[in-house]
This record gives sequence, structure tokens and C-alpha cells, in this order.
Amino acid sequence: MKNCIVLFLFLFGWYYSILSQPQYTFKRLTMSDGMVSNYIVDIIQDKQGYIWMASESGLCKFDGKDFTIYNIGNSAIGSNAQNVLYYNEADNTVWVGTQREGISIFDCEKQTFITNGVPDMITKDVTDLSPAADGGIWITHYHLGIDYYDNKTKEVTHYWAKDIKGLSGNFWCATDDGKGHLYVGLHKGGLAVIDIQKQTAKVYQHNPEDPYSLPNNTVRCIFISKTNAIWIGTDKGLALFNPHKEQFITFQNQQENPNSLLSNQINDIGESRDGKLWVCAHMGGVSILDLNDNVFTSPENMHFQNIRVTNDLHGISSPNAKCFLQDSFGNIWLGNYRGGVDFLSYNQPVFQTLAYNTLRDGALTDKQVWGLAIDNKSRIWLGGENEIAVFSADMKLQKILSLTAKASPHTHASVIFKDKKGTIWLGLYKDGILTCNPYTEEITRIEMEDKRADICCFYEENNKIWIGTQNGLYSYENGKIVEEKEINEQLPDIMIHGIQRDRQGKLWLGRRKLMGCHTRWYRTYQ
Repeated sequence: MKNCIVLFLFLFGWYYSILSQPQYTFKRLTMSDGMVSNYIVDIIQDKQGYIWMASESGLCKFDGKDFTIYNIGNSAIGSNAQNVLYYNEADNTVWVGTQREGISIFDCEKQTFITNGVPDMITKDVTDLSPAADGGIWITHYHLGIDYYDNKTKEVTHYWAKDIKGLSGNFWCATDDGKGHLYVGLHKGGLAVIDIQKQTAKVYQHNPEDPYSLPNNTVRCIFISKTNAIWIGTDKGLALFNPHKEQFITFQNQQENPNSLLSNQINDIGESRDGKLWVCAHMGGVSILDLNDNVFTSPENMHFQNIRVTNDLHGISSPNAKCFLQDSFGNIWLGNYRGGVDFLSYNQPVFQTLAYNTLRDGALTDKQVWGLAIDNKSRIWLGGENEIAVFSADMKLQKILSLTAKASPHTHASVIFKDKKGTIWLGLYKDGILTCNPYTEEITRIEMEDKRADICCFYEENNKIWIGTQNGLYSYENGKIVEEKEINEQLPDIMIHGIQRDRQGKLWLGRRKLMGCHTRWYRTYQ
């Protein structure tokens, strides 16, 4: 009996049929791997290459293999309840913005925390940390206003909401456009654009009578792309802001359009090196917009590539995508609020994994795979325990064909073979042979004298199919299976695990040694 395997398929000719829609393969990272929590709110990378992950239960650092956890029980970090992370390249420190206890700063050289890293702030609740155009840091507070930290003087300048004309409310985020303006996302207050020098603000809000207004007044994230496009994430869609026309182009979920935005509540926006916009959405997943392919497209026809939650490694682990990071190596990290982190290598594997699994004791468990074939439609047939799984060319599970009515209850399809007519042959473990019409899915038994024949291999030439079994060589021709007694009598070992004919017309039969993985071949007569 073969060992249980996890099946990997190399993408040869049929690979090109799925290239039109890029398919990603993720690796999951969760608490079972050593993470601090499965509820990740932010991810950053320091210059040493470490990945930092913030949660509401503490902080962790990942070195590519192991996690180091920091919490109030084992370090001087100010709080376990965190909102945001920021790597300050000026002094090689990691800033941890907490919900109520200010900013804790980790010195990467000394490997120590400063609990109250930025004293004298407006308030100790921190919702966002972002770079200032002059090298400083903007510290956004939910209440009262925004602070500016000068990296050179280590001084803090307060921007009280009450002192900025036109500004009021609660604040989620702030982004410096490098042109003297600070874009601020408000909770139910719209988008504020602050003139930093004049300390005045212009606020944009949703107007149901104006299709070019902000889609919603809660702005959770603001992102300025490499081309200086200003993207706004709201609770009712994604918006592209034109500061010259003071208009917003809105992109929203359309239930009848699978290529529209997955969800309207936007948690984070990022851009990968290849110019694609990654949009993390609440109760949806991740929507990817290729800006190069959609330049002249209307919002209704904008094509998003959507990554949803799936039971395989081609989808993300939670619908609550919280944050996006592309690290210095090009890898992509997606923080999920419930599902941990989904990791996407910059170098996609040449081997892809088929999700052939079952739910057992609340967890997905891989099923045993014994046989494999690809039919004339590039579908993939897997031989399992008393069943056949059929996957489409893009590696999605199409159906499970039960063998219960045609096979013994304790068998499996040891080998699967497609003949020249396209018929699928199923060689069973100690239960003979079945064939399946791939178009009608009708399963038929091919009668053998040995009712418990253990089928190991098939080989087809002309109108004849050779059949290797544990009890010798058989052949199928003109609708009948016969034992090749003349050949079997010449063999020192009748366990046939491989059949091949060489260019000289000689038939070669291979057997597997009882111990080890070597195969020994015997040459027979023409």
C-alpha cells in the first residue's frame, strides 16, 4: 500500500489555461505557529528584516521562522491593546501606538522598550502613525487632535482640533501629501484637508444629491500612490479624490458584478511594486486593482481581482482583511482580524497544491491521494478512498464521484489512467478495474477472473491496454481482460508496477522491491 501523500502538481501545458487570472498561493500564520493572536491590526517591517505584528492581545516579532511575543507580562510595553505600528528609520525604533496608553518605543539596537516613548502628547489614544514630508511623524488621536513629532529635536507640536479653523470631530488617520497638506480621515465627519502652515481645514462630506461627493463620512484610511493618486477608504466604498476638481470617483460593491469591490467598508489600502492597488475590506476580503489595465474604465466597469475566504491556500483565511504590507523582499503580508496572517511569497511556487481535504474535529485534514490523471478537458482526477475527486483546470474542486455502489467498501483508486479515447480507467486496490465516461460520469466495472486483483499500472499501445497487478501481467483487448500467462511464467517476480516498450519493440516490466524505493526492470519478448 502506498504511503499517504500531500499532492503537488507541476504546471505544464495546462498551466497556461489559468494564467489570465493570476492565482495566488498563501501560507497561513496563526497562533498555532506561535503568533501572539489571530486578530492582527497592523504589520510593519524594520530595517533588520523582522516583521512586526500588532494585535489587541500584544505584539510579536517574526524572524522568518520563530515568533517573539511582547506583552505587559514579559516586557515594558505600555499596553497589550494596540492600534498601529510604525518603523522609525531615523533611530531604528519600532513605535507601538496603543488604544489608551500612548506610544511604546522598542529600540532595535538595545532590544528594550520605552514605555511612555512620546510624553506630552495631546492624549494617549493613538489611532494612526504616519510619516511627515520633512522626516517627522504624524500622531493621530481619536480625540482632540493630531501631534507632530520632530525626529531631530524630539519635540512634539500639538495640532488641537479646536485651534484649526474648520476642523472638529474624531480622527482615524492622517496622510501627508508632501505639498503642505495633511489629509485626515474623520469618524462620521468626512475628509479634512488641513493646510499645515495656515492651520486651516477644508472638510469634504457626503452629499446624496452629488454623485461626485465623498461616498461616506467615516474615513478609515487614506493612501497616496506612486503617481500621487489620492485614495480614500470609507464605510461605503473606495474613492479616488481629485483635489483640483474637488471631486470623488466612487467604487462600490455591485452584487451582480463579481469583479466589483468585495465589500464597501475599507480597512486599509496599499500598493505593490507592480502597480497594483490592494484594498483590504471588512466582511469581504481583498480586492486588487491593476491601475495599468483600468486607466480609462468607468467605475462600474472597473475590474477588481477579488481574493475571498476559501478552504484552500488560494484564498485568505478571514473575510476581515485588516492591513497590507509588502516587505523589502517583495513578499506580501495580509493581517486578518480573526484569521491571523496570510503570507504571499514574491516568488510564487512552481508547484501548486490541490485542496483535497475534509473537515475533521473542527479542522481541515488532507485526504489520502493514490492515483492521478488529467483528462481531455485538462481536468484533474484524483483517486481517493472509495471516491474520485475531479478538479477543474484552474484547480477548483468540481465534484466528488462516489465508488460505493460499484466497489468494495474498503478500497481506493490506486492508479488512474486516461486512454486514447478519453475514457478514465480506475485501478482499484484489491478490487479490480472500473472505467468512467468523463462526459456522462457513468462508471462501469470491467470483469476480471481475479475478483480481488490489486491493480498497479496501465500501458496502452494500438488497441491493447496492458495491466500490471500484484499477481502478474494482464491485457485488455476487444472488450475482454486476459492473463498474459506466457509472460508471467518467465518472470522471477510477478508484481508488476511499471510497463514500457522501447524503440526496438521490446516490452519492459518493472517491479518494486519489497524494501526501499528501487524499481527493477525485466525485459520480455516482443
